[in-house]
Amino acid sequence: MKPLANLFSSRTLVFWQLLAAILFSCNVHADENLTAGMRQGEVQQVQIKGQLQRVTEDLTAIINELDRNGIAGDDIKTLTRFRNILGDITDKDMAVVISLLQEARGESTKEKSRNQATDAVVQQRTITVKLRQLLLEYKRQEEIYELSVRFSELAHRENLNLKEAKSLVRASQNKPQLDELQKSNRTLQTSEQEAIRDEAHDLLTRLGVLVKEVDTETAERLAKSLKQAEAGQLEEYLNTAADRLKGGQLFLAANAEKNARDRLYELSALVAPPEDTATKLRKASEVLDKLIDDQAAVAAMLGQLPPEARPSDETAIKERFIKVEEREADNVDVTDRLRKSLGIIAPAVSGALKQSQDQMQETRGVLNLFKRDPAFIPADLAMKQLQSARQLLDAAIHKSEKEQPKGDAIEQAKALKERIIELRKAQQQHLEKTAGLTPVNAAELSQLQAEMEQTATDLQLEAGTHSVPAAGELSAAAKDMADARKSIDQFQSANAMVSQKSAVTHLINAEKWMDAALADLEKDNLDLRDLEASRQKVVEVIKNQQHVTSETAQQGVDAKKEPAPTTLPATKPTDSPDKNQPLKQPSEGSKKLKVAEGDQNKNTSDKPQADDVPSDSPKLSEQQQQVAQK
Repeated sequence: MKPLANLFSSRTLVFWQLLAAILFSCNVHADENLTAGMRQGEVQQVQIKGQLQRVTEDLTAIINELDRNGIAGDDIKTLTRFRNILGDITDKDMAVVISLLQEARGESTKEKSRNQATDAVVQQRTITVKLRQLLLEYKRQEEIYELSVRFSELAHRENLNLKEAKSLVRASQNKPQLDELQKSNRTLQTSEQEAIRDEAHDLLTRLGVLVKEVDTETAERLAKSLKQAEAGQLEEYLNTAADRLKGGQLFLAANAEKNARDRLYELSALVAPPEDTATKLRKASEVLDKLIDDQAAVAAMLGQLPPEARPSDETAIKERFIKVEEREADNVDVTDRLRKSLGIIAPAVSGALKQSQDQMQETRGVLNLFKRDPAFIPADLAMKQLQSARQLLDAAIHKSEKEQPKGDAIEQAKALKERIIELRKAQQQHLEKTAGLTPVNAAELSQLQAEMEQTATDLQLEAGTHSVPAAGELSAAAKDMADARKSIDQFQSANAMVSQKSAVTHLINAEKWMDAALADLEKDNLDLRDLEASRQKVVEVIKNQQHVTSETAQQGVDAKKEPAPTTLPATKPTDSPDKNQPLKQPSEGSKKLKVAEGDQNKNTSDKPQADDVPSDSPKLSEQQQQVAQK
């Protein structure tokens, strides 16, 4: 998985370029040929709608990819929010525009058509405003990611400059002044240090501007980062490093560079969006794997050194020891940052890393004495502690994965509420313990409070998909817990308890919001079941009707295929006359009676009678008769 900053700058960069192009093409024109103009606008809107649908699908794919890799945090929340807004624009707003244009083309008068087209233009401008606001918000979020990356890059450059300064300190020892090559080296270091100082100042200034432009939650995080930079005297160290280099005070310059480097790394982490425990552990595993490889490289380099370097040996031999020591120093710095980042969420891993870091420092001490063999043991122990930390980290990751929400939305919401209740009870118990705060138990109480703070942050990130108000209450509870931890560290039990009580109140509110969210989910689920039941009934009715219609049609086809009757209809037999006797002529009265009977029969012959059906005509099948009766 690529870092999120790279992910945003790759696939989503294409997405936002497409969105920017759409913003300039979203216009409906009412030209002189009104009907043709509306038809063109309608076609254009359909095309734009299709483009936004593809963009929404691309965002959904990114979110699913991050979700499959267990990555959560503000980055997912931002992507999801953007995706939902685009979905609403596509499904609702643009559908209205297309409908208005279609209605306009069908109006009977030109005036009515123009009015409908005007409504479409107004609606389209509303869409354009929404898209521009969305693009602006994304640019701000992207800029925050870039700031975090830039601070990290500056820290790396500061570390390289620090190595050059240390090298110059070693080269200038026992010398009254620098030679020309060393002076040139110092000039280059000074130039680089001034560039780092100026870039850091510009980034801090931009960070201060963003605090006023972003949403409240992000603004609080960025403001905290600025306060940390001010408290850590970042700019003071950067200025000092540049001034000391320029003045030739190399040792003081190196010390200021080290402090500046550490503050820049801290600032990079603070500016980056918050992450849940699972994501932090997974990223820590990647860092630790690389650290193990780097420590193995130190061991390999150590084996290639001579047993020792005497004072009389050439500088090249000593430089080999120095090179290994600097490589081990980099491992110490990485281990230290990793250890601190895991101190709350994985204290066992952090402890193993601390032991490894101590062994690395011992290895460096031996190398600074230009000796090889005594460095093998601490270097080997450092590697074993790193491997032990990796095993502990695997266990922590496995535990975190088991705690990931499972089941449908209702089951996940119920599980989340139970975890909020557990956290609230734990905070209430911790409140009672804080009343007995002493310098002896302060460290333990602070650690427990920090763990609850991280738990609240995890729950906040998870609650965002179920209830935004609940997530807000959890965020406020996490802030109160952070304040309580600071007060504990300063042995101020009263202040700590005030913050803890406030955290409990926010947790209770979060429980209430989760109850409301659960009620909505259960109602939606019930409505969905009723709708599904109704749908099934309709499906069954349609199937039965289709079955009957099909059979009826088939019987009609079969009836048409039967041969037509070839004999005349049978008539009612009469008494045959005696051939030997002449036929009697009907009397006059008899003729009148026959005529009257014929007229009566003629009046009733238009109605079909059962007896009129010929005895040998084809009959309806039994199935046809049943259908006819229905």
